[in-house]
Amino acid sequence: MKELQAKIRAYSAVDPETGCWVWQRALVTNGYGSCAWAGKHGMAHRLSYQAFKGEIPAGMHTDHLCRNRACCNPDHLEVVTPRENYLRGQSPIGRGSETHCSKGHPWVESNIIPRKGGAKKCRRCRNEREYAAMASTRTKVRKRRYRPLPGEGLTCEAS
Repeated sequence: MKELQAKIRAYSAVDPETGCWVWQRALVTNGYGSCAWAGKHGMAHRLSYQAFKGEIPAGMHTDHLCRNRACCNPDHLEVVTPRENYLRGQSPIGRGSETHCSKGHPWVESNIIPRKGGAKKCRRCRNEREYAAMASTRTKVRKRRYRPLPGEGLTCEAS
């Protein structure tokens, strides 16, 4: 395990602001560190937890308390059930305690469009998107309306 601990420290850079050990090697598409050890391939944060804290029970997840998926600091990891990990995460169910949408509009009853599965959509964001789309269409129509058709232009006839 000492070799694995040394490998994790060598391949991580410490962020002085957060204390995260940010994985500097391969990252998978969703942002988690990827690592090979003893002929096996795994997630860097899980290997880090195993090297520094101990085994992860079968069926359990490691949750990043810092919310940084590339972090391998074992002090930022906690073993939790899949349900707990899901509720803490970025899923619509896990975001139930948010007070504002991603654009900063408040989650108040008049601003919520309910979606399937308990998710919600911001009414103001939708309205802003639709208004921008209509304004863009109006601009295109205006430009076409005043453009003369081919062969039709202003002509001056001498009298």
